[in-house]
Amino acid sequence: MFEPTTNFNGSGGFGWNGFDGTAYAVSNATMTVNINSVNDAPVGTNGSVSINNASQHTFTTANF
Repeated sequence: MFEPTTNFNGSGGFGWNGFDGTAYAVSNATMTVNINSVNDAPVGTNGSVSINNASQHTFTTANF
């Protein structure tokens, strides 16, 4: 079974060997799987920031 981690993209693979019920193949084979990245929809969460009057706040990615 080939099961990449969540949001994985790139190359991965696994080795295998055929079996006909009597004998295995002479040599192993390798299966390479290329997984393309996708443009996932943005995800946000509710949040709040409290600042004092006449103060500044620089938003970071952690605020979203």
